[in-house]
Amino acid sequence: MKKEKEIRERILEVSRELFFKFGFSRVSMDELAEKLGMSKKTIYFYFPSKKMLIDEMVNQMLARVGVGVEGIVNDRKMDFIEKPRRLLGFIGMQMAMVSPDFIIDLRKRVPDVWKRIDEFRREKILMNFGKLYQEGVKRGVFRSDVNQEFLVRMYANTVQSTLNPDVFSELPVSPADAFSSVLKVFFEGILTDRARVRISRAMTIPKKKEIKTKEKDK
Repeated sequence: MKKEKEIRERILEVSRELFFKFGFSRVSMDELAEKLGMSKKTIYFYFPSKKMLIDEMVNQMLARVGVGVEGIVNDRKMDFIEKPRRLLGFIGMQMAMVSPDFIIDLRKRVPDVWKRIDEFRREKILMNFGKLYQEGVKRGVFRSDVNQEFLVRMYANTVQSTLNPDVFSELPVSPADAFSSVLKVFFEGILTDRARVRISRAMTIPKKKEIKTKEKDK
């Protein structure tokens, strides 16, 4: 039983590596079998079709992203001012794993899977963004003079446009860089002046002269 689970996970791991990089339409089952060092028969025993393999990959990806986002938003020990940056970094890292070819394949060849991703984005990502914004307003980190429903809808439309293959295929940046830039501009736009100063100070790297002066004072 343990061995079967290990083989299944190994197939998923190598499939992610190839599919995320090249898109699944450009990777044949023969190429996957060669990379794995096993027969196609073995692969089909665990995943009777490439579609089932893609379904499982996406399920794992969404579960990982969901746990990561909720972990950041609900972390009571983390300094709240750090949460937007952590969220930005985490989602950017997840996006960096996926190539434009993979996203294009999902949208064009398996629309039901793409729809599931879109629903996840609305239900999980946007729900947690709304929760983060509400807490930020209470803490004086985010501005309170912006309608929350409008803000969340604007965020949703911006993210959806960024992930649209027709949009990012025309941009000289990767989906990950585009998404990170969008989030950075978006979060900075809703910060209060006080919070913006705090973040600016936190991100300032001391100059060498300042460091030497501090060392002499010790």
